[in-house]
Amino acid sequence: MADDSNNKASKMQFLNEKPKLRTTDVSAQKTWRILITDDETDVHTATTFALRNTKILGRKLEFLSATSSREAIEVLKANNDIAVIILDVVMETPNAGLDLVPVIRDQLGIHDSRIILRTGQPNQAPEIEVIRDYDINDYKLKSELTQAKLYAALTTAVRSYQQIKTIESGKKSLEMIVRSISELLTREGLDEFAQAVIVHLSGLLGVEPDGLICVRRRVDESDGESEIIAAAGPYCSLIRQPLQVLSESNVRDLISRCLDQKHTIYEGDGAAFYLGSSCRGDMSCYVANASATEESDQRLLELFCINISACADNLATIEQLRGN
Repeated sequence: MADDSNNKASKMQFLNEKPKLRTTDVSAQKTWRILITDDETDVHTATTFALRNTKILGRKLEFLSATSSREAIEVLKANNDIAVIILDVVMETPNAGLDLVPVIRDQLGIHDSRIILRTGQPNQAPEIEVIRDYDINDYKLKSELTQAKLYAALTTAVRSYQQIKTIESGKKSLEMIVRSISELLTREGLDEFAQAVIVHLSGLLGVEPDGLICVRRRVDESDGESEIIAAAGPYCSLIRQPLQVLSESNVRDLISRCLDQKHTIYEGDGAAFYLGSSCRGDMSCYVANASATEESDQRLLELFCINISACADNLATIEQLRGN
C-alpha cells in the first residue's frame, strides 16, 4: 500500500483557508477535467470535497478518478481533454506513479496535460531527482497540501494547459488559413470566390456551412446598394438579391453596420467579417454562431480576412483585365 499510518493521518490537512476565486460567467458545459490517480479512496474524497464548487479561470472543475496505473491509462485513452493529472507515487508498486509518467508522455503521446506528482513518502521519491528525471510539472507533499495550496497548484497547472492548447489551436488555424488561401486563389470570379470564402470561414470556426451570407457593396454604385453574392443553408435562395430582402432585421443591420464601419463586428449569435477594398468595393461575410470565439481566435480570423481581401483584389483585377 501507499503510505504509513502517520502519513495517512496527516496527508490531506485542508485548513479553513478560502482562496479568492474568479467569478467569470461561462457556459455550464465548460469545465476543466482533473484526473486524480491514487489508490486510496479518502484521497479522492478529500480532494473533491476541498475543491467543490470551485472555479479556476472561470470554469468549474470536473473530477475523474483512477486507483491504479492501469485505470489511469484507460481513463486517459478515453478522454483527450484532461487538463491536469494529480498522480500519486506509491500505488500498486512503490514507484507506480513515476513509472506511469513516461507511459503518459511517450507511449500515449500526451504532452499537453499537466502532471502534479503527489506523495506521502518524500523519501521514496526525492523531489530534486524526480523533477530532474521525469516530465512532470509540479511536486507536492500530501501533508503540506492545504485547500489554498491545492487551489494554487491547480490554477498554475490549468493556466499552463490553457496556454499550450491556445498555441496548438493557433498553429492549426494558421495551417488552415494557408491551405484556404491556396485553394481560394484557384477560384475564378468574385462570386465563386465568395461562395468558397463562407465554406472556409465555417471550417475555421468549426461550424456547419449554413447560416452564412456574403454581401458585396460595389464601389461604382452611387446608391450604395448591397447585394447578396453568395450564401449557404437557408439563405441560398437570396443569392443575387439585394440585402434588404433579408427578413432577419438583426442580421441585416449587423451586415450593414459592418460595411459602413469597415471592420468586423461580433454581436449576439453571429459575426459580420469585413472584407473590403477601395478598388472593388466593400464585402462582408456573415456567420451565425460565431460570437463565442476566443480573443486569440478573433485575431486569427482577422488575419484570414486580411488575406482574403488581398485575394479578392487580385481576382477583381483579373476580371477587369478580362473585361478589357
